[in-house]
Amino acid sequence: MDWKITVITYNLAMKPSDADAVHNLLNSSVDNSSHLVAIGLQEVAHSETIGGALITWALSITTWMNSKAQMVLLAKTFQATNQVLIFGKKQLIGQVLIAY
Repeated sequence: MDWKITVITYNLAMKPSDADAVHNLLNSSVDNSSHLVAIGLQEVAHSETIGGALITWALSITTWMNSKAQMVLLAKTFQATNQVLIFGKKQLIGQVLIAY
């Protein structure tokens, strides 16, 4: 089986989560043929990385990916103010191994 992996980077510029921005970014980048989607977020606000933000970019993106792309969050990691989110199709969960 050939896998289609979509990779997206997005600079948040320390701004709070914005549902419209999430929709605009993902609606134009993610399609039904993608098996895995890796999203790199740059300049994530400190309130998201150390706590305090009620609605985070990760939550907004995960909600969109779950409802619109039928994908689930497989892995999430931070490095300073950068965050990486990896999503996969629900039916492929048993075939994906995430190594850190």
